[in-house]
Order: sequence, then structure tokens, then C-alpha cells
Amino acid sequence: MTTAAERPMVASPRVARSRALPRFGTIAIWLFASLIAIFFALLEGDSTAFGDQWLPRGNDSFYHARRILDAAVGTRGFYQFDDRLQVPDGAWIAWPWAYDWLMAKATQLALWIAPSLDPMQFLSYVPVAWILVNAALFLAAARAIGLSREMQALALFCFAFSPLTQLLQWIGMIDHHYIEHTFVLLTVWLGLRWVAEPAARARAVALGVTLGAATAFHNGLFILQLFPLLTVFVLWLRRSAPPAAELRAFGAVLVLTTLLVLLPSEPFRRGMIEFGLHSWFHLYVAVCTAVAMAFMAWRPASQGAIAALVAISLGLAIPLGTQLVGGAGFLSGTFSVLDNIIEVQSPYRMFTETMGPKATAGYYSWLLLLAPFLLALFAYRTVRERRPERLYFAIVVTLGLALLSSQFRLHYFGYFALIGAALLVVDELRARHAWHRGLVFIAAFAAVALAFQPALGRLFVIYAPASDPEYAAAFKLFLDLEKLCAEDPGTVLASSDDGNAILFHTECSVIANNFILRPEDEAHIQEIRRLMRLPPDEIRAQRPDIKYLLLRGQDFSVERDGTRSIVEGNPFARGFFVDGAPPPGFLFVDGVRRDLEDQSPGGLYARLFKVEP
Repeated sequence: MTTAAERPMVASPRVARSRALPRFGTIAIWLFASLIAIFFALLEGDSTAFGDQWLPRGNDSFYHARRILDAAVGTRGFYQFDDRLQVPDGAWIAWPWAYDWLMAKATQLALWIAPSLDPMQFLSYVPVAWILVNAALFLAAARAIGLSREMQALALFCFAFSPLTQLLQWIGMIDHHYIEHTFVLLTVWLGLRWVAEPAARARAVALGVTLGAATAFHNGLFILQLFPLLTVFVLWLRRSAPPAAELRAFGAVLVLTTLLVLLPSEPFRRGMIEFGLHSWFHLYVAVCTAVAMAFMAWRPASQGAIAALVAISLGLAIPLGTQLVGGAGFLSGTFSVLDNIIEVQSPYRMFTETMGPKATAGYYSWLLLLAPFLLALFAYRTVRERRPERLYFAIVVTLGLALLSSQFRLHYFGYFALIGAALLVVDELRARHAWHRGLVFIAAFAAVALAFQPALGRLFVIYAPASDPEYAAAFKLFLDLEKLCAEDPGTVLASSDDGNAILFHTECSVIANNFILRPEDEAHIQEIRRLMRLPPDEIRAQRPDIKYLLLRGQDFSVERDGTRSIVEGNPFARGFFVDGAPPPGFLFVDGVRRDLEDQSPGGLYARLFKVEP
């Protein structure tokens, strides 16, 4: 006969139901928010399925799509160096290998299952389906920071109804930024779980694997290592760092995973060390993080140990000096022509100069106004917080909001921090003052709904094909060029803004595209500008490889008193946009006008020429 102590404990039906209800509520929040976000992501389907063609959405998506299709169904296979880009030199592709390679394999699997499927159609739906993953991680992170159930639901409301989510994951957005968001959320969630139970080695290992794999999807994701590194440093100063064995395990797994994902990288195999390429730079950074962790595991904090750690860190940073300066130039928008691109402008500049308050709030919501205050509050909390998980989140908010505030394109580093921090403060105030939970939720929901009014309006904006009116206006010229390049491929002289679309549609090469990370990228953009100031006959003499010219009038015109006119002082513009006949040696193929009734040179929008043999 077994005793009561020996009998297995079985939960009563009432207890089982009480445990199942929270689990069901969590799943319901995730599923409902995901379906809302998916609805808005699919709302722009008509601008992706354009006629009988499926078009990528956004400039970088054109290049992603071309490399993925070449690897999945093309004859070129997977490549990391593109000889059709930055001719005659060719160029290393700035993005790491993992995202495009995995997308190509997923496409091949989809075609094996459904051979008649249009591969571009499949690619267009992948970011939409991935909403389920990012919504789950958003909710997991909200639960990990300790938000109440009602605030978790409100956080997912902010995720589902945000145009920033739509920008990352709407149909056709093949760009890799939504995967970057995945790694940001994973780092937040896994980091919170580890520091909450610092002796849990499996959690330390999971975070190390995530951070090591992240750089295979985007070069800049090495910055996520700062979240655990700074947290452990502060805890070390307080003599409450995680156990030494877990710190060493984290560092070892980080380095090993980074090395493994670097092995397929051709720049790494060639010994290159560059911030802008998936290279030895990323292994070196991982080793630096691991060394710092190992030192803090070895020596307890003291004046001598702190001085030694600072000296080691400065010494390790010296070989990265030029690369760190280049990375800082990219983050600040001062490198090359970045300052003129909307996605690298700060929300402050968008708010005060380029877009205005309401249009900027149309992306971020009016919750953006809380960012400076939350950043200051949580920066202060990095000094005051005693609980490790609260300290970790304070560092996440401080760094995340700093990145969000620096560039529009970096919003996914700080969007969860913005929402999570704001709602956590509400929860803390409610608990401190014993306010009624239901009333607090109603007030918070009303405030968030009001803050999201500009954003809700943007969700229903109808966009041009590929979300680019400039591309859409010249669409038929890309189709003309596609036919010409199929018969006689060569180099196309065009704006760098058109480079990716040309590479997607045609077998021709371009002098530059929108890759703006390395000095070589800037040099080829300047080469285009130089060529477009030459007399037409000099084009043939200096660049005999150029066979086609796709030119936009806006690149050679100025606007005065509401009227746009061609700058006739530029011999290139005069030859291709002002003179009635094309320059000798050039054949006019087709053109587009902004207004059919405007027959002036200023009314010309774009023209396509072929260089005669």
C-alpha cells in the first residue's frame, strides 16, 4: 500500500481549469493580434500583384528578390559577389548569406510541393506569414518584463495596428528588416529569461546562439551583444553577476556560433575584416564580448579589476578603429549620400523638417513623444534597478530608444522598448497607488487609441506599385529594357535609385545601386554623377561598355514657381532632354511624360536610349 506522500499529486479539475484559462487567454491575444496585423499586411496586395506580375515592395526588396530567384530557379545559383553590380569592378553584396539563401531553399521547397506556383508570389507572402512569429515574440517579451494580462493585450494592439509592423511585413516586403526585428525580440526575451535565472545554463546558451546567428542575417546585429554585456557589467560592479560557469558558457557559445555561421561567408573565407561585410570583424567582436565576459567571471569587481577591464577593452577596440568610425558614420547618416535618404533620417528631423508632426506620428503614433522621457527614465533606472531582469530591460530601453531616435530605419530596435516601457510604467503606477485595474486599462486603452489616430489613418493609404511612385511611373521603360537586355545585355547608365529595379527586371548590369555602406559604393555613385555631366559623345568614348541609358528628367531639372524645367547648361541634359533629336550615336527607344498635355522639355519624366553600335 502506498502512502499519501508516495502517491503522485494530481491537480483538481478546478485547478487545471484555472491554469488552462491564462494559457488560452495568451493564445487568444496572440492569434487575434496576428490576424489584425495580417489583414493590414494584405491590404496592399494590389500594389504587389500588378497585372500578371508579382513585384517586390521597396528598393532593397528588388535586389533580395533577384538574388533569391537566381539561387532558387535561376542559372546563376547563389552568389555573394555580383559582377553585374558596380561595373566594371563588380561588388561584394553587403548583406550576409543566410536570409537570401534560406529564402531560396524555402522557395525550392514550395515549388516542389506546388510546381505551378509563381516563385515571386510565394516570396511575397513569406513576410506576412512571419507576422505569427514576431507577434508571438512580442507577446513573450511583454510577459517577460512582467506586464499584466491587460497590458499585454494592449502591447499586442500596438503591434497589430502599427504602420511600422506593416512596413516591415506587408505583402511583397522581401527586405530582411522583419527578420532583424525577430532577433531584437529574441534577444530581449531570452536575455530577460537568463538574467531572471542566472544559473540556468541552457538559457545562457540559448542567448549566445541567438546573438551568434544574428550576424548571418544582418551585419549590424552584432550591436545586440551590448544588451547582455552591459547588464552583466553593471551586475559585476555590484558583485551580483551570473555564475562564472554560465558567463563562460555564454561567451564560448557566442564565439562558436558566430564562427559556424561565418564559414559560408566568402568575405570571411578571404580574410576580409569589414563592418559592411559578414567578415572577420564579426568574429572579432564576438571574441571581444566573450573575453569581457570571461574576465568578469574570473575576477570580482575591484578598482584594479575595473582598471584592467577598461584597459583590455580599449586594447581590443584599437584594431577596429576605422571600422567603428565607418559604422558610426552609417548610424549617424553622415556617410556618402545617406543624409538625403528618408529611412536614415531621425524621427526628430522627420518631425521638424521633412515630414511634419502629423505625418511622422502616422508612422510611430503620438507615443513617439514619450521616447525622450522614457529614455531618460530608464537610463536612470540602469543605475537604480536592483532586480537583474529589470536592469536588463532598462538597458534594452535605453539602447533601443537611442537607436530608434537616430534613424527611421532602426525603429525595430526600439519599438518594443517604447511600447513595453510606457505600459510598464502604467502598471507600476497602478500597483503603487492601488488603482482599479479595470479603470486603469480603460484609461490606458483610450490614451493609446487616441495616440494611434494618425497611425490608423496611414494603415489604409493606397500605395503605388512596389510602393514606389517613381518606379511605377517608369514601369513600362523597365519592361522595354528587359526585352532589350534579353537580346543584347550590357551596362545601363541610370540613377543609383533605379539600380536594383534594373537588376531585378533585366540581364543588364549597372554602375551603382542603393548599397551605401562601403567607400566603393560611394565611388560608383559619384561615377554616375560624373558621367551625367559629360557631353553625350564623351559617354561613348569613356565608357564603351554602356549600351543603354535610363534617364529621369528630375535628375536634370529644377523647380521654379511651381514649374519644373530642364537645366540646359548641362550638356548631358541638353542632349537627351532638350534637343529634338537624340544625340548622334544614340537611339531613342521610349519615353514617359508626367502629363500628356505638357509637351515641354520639363514635362518629360523619363526616357530610354540605346547606344548605336
